[in-house]
Amino acid sequence: MKNEIGIVYPAFENNNIPVVFACDVNFVPYFSVALQSIIENSTENNNYDIILLYRNISLITQKMLINQINKYNFSIRFYEMENIFKIYSTEKFWVPSSRSILAYARLFIPIIFKPYEKILYLDSDIICIDDVGKLYNYDIGNNFVAASRDLCDIGISHNTDYLQNFLNIKCLSDYFNSGVCIFNISTINKLNIFDKFLEIAYRNKGPWADQNVLNAVCQGNVLFLDYTWNVLVTPFFYPLSTSMSKGEVENILNSAKILHYTTPTKPTDIQDNIIAQPWWYYAAKTPFYNQLQYISLLKIKDIIQDKITYIEHLLDDKLHNYDIELEYNKEQLRKVYASRSWRITKPLRYICKLLRYTKNLDNYNNINVNVIIYNINKYIKYMIKFILFEIIYVIHKYYILKNCIKFFTKLCPQFKEKLKNIENDILNKRKMQINVIDRITNQQKRIFLLYQSEVFDAIMSKKYNGI
Repeated sequence: MKNEIGIVYPAFENNNIPVVFACDVNFVPYFSVALQSIIENSTENNNYDIILLYRNISLITQKMLINQINKYNFSIRFYEMENIFKIYSTEKFWVPSSRSILAYARLFIPIIFKPYEKILYLDSDIICIDDVGKLYNYDIGNNFVAASRDLCDIGISHNTDYLQNFLNIKCLSDYFNSGVCIFNISTINKLNIFDKFLEIAYRNKGPWADQNVLNAVCQGNVLFLDYTWNVLVTPFFYPLSTSMSKGEVENILNSAKILHYTTPTKPTDIQDNIIAQPWWYYAAKTPFYNQLQYISLLKIKDIIQDKITYIEHLLDDKLHNYDIELEYNKEQLRKVYASRSWRITKPLRYICKLLRYTKNLDNYNNINVNVIIYNINKYIKYMIKFILFEIIYVIHKYYILKNCIKFFTKLCPQFKEKLKNIENDILNKRKMQINVIDRITNQQKRIFLLYQSEVFDAIMSKKYNGI
């Protein structure tokens, strides 16, 4: 098995700074940005040995990455991981949906890079704003790895019990982020630590996969780096840094040497956000800049489409509820006018209403005919005003809804035809409502007004005083 694994040797004899990445074809543009940041912050005293552990990256893409390097003290090589994954049956590894099997590639660094003393591993979603040679030259003694404590993942992963009880991680405050990590190759191979990596990896089911494995195996043998070498660019950084003062946090951000965009929200998702600007500065100088811009536009398009869909569903729900209410009211009105009791009691209701509005007279037996005529004229005026009021109200409400639909149509042109159909449907329903009113006889309208006179009297006394 050992003979089937390709061993990688240093690219330079002196001042060799080995930097290892791992990614597939989908993450190549992000790796290119990280590479550009290393190139621009390099020094002539060091020789930078870049190795990419990969799967499914074409020769054309590899050639683009090679051509990106324009300095004599840089070397870039590509190591295919497919063979190692088959040898060690990595299909048995548990991979979270948000990650790739290549996340486990860093566990195999000790056996791939045996001739090296140390290896600096970096995630592809980082940018370096200082020379990585300074980080590599840290004296890590006999520790297995050197890394920065993770201020974010423990606070949001909700897997504290799993880490403590299943993986037996004793001190969660020492849980580190493996996106920036120095491997002590000689010590790890001397103590056969790689076998322990595999043992934990086969039974690990935690959300952070390889990072859980490294924390479980290396606990107690970790040199903790300064936070500035792995500043986690995430909105969760501030609230979870409860052990630090605001001044300490600001000093870390102002002195950052490596920015790590560790959350699923990458700089391509937030191009206009201030925290993404340093990343886009380096991205603009890579051969994948146009592709990254396209990815960013697709993300923006998805966000807009989600908002449009939400607005459309909201409008549909409101129109649907309005249609249900309108149909219900019409049905209730039909039931009232079609009922036998309504037709039988028409004369009684008419007489009672007339008597009620003449109750201020001292003697009901001597009802003044002129008063009755006056009241009848008054109720006819009420009826006319009521009808006009209802028509104005209906038209006003219709134009408000129409203006809303026009605004929505401007915002979402692709739904213009559908919204026009909705507008026409509403217009037809309004016409149906007016037709229903027209079908009511004049006598029914008058009786209806008389029956509702107390309510109308209160309304009209405010809105149509003096009528």
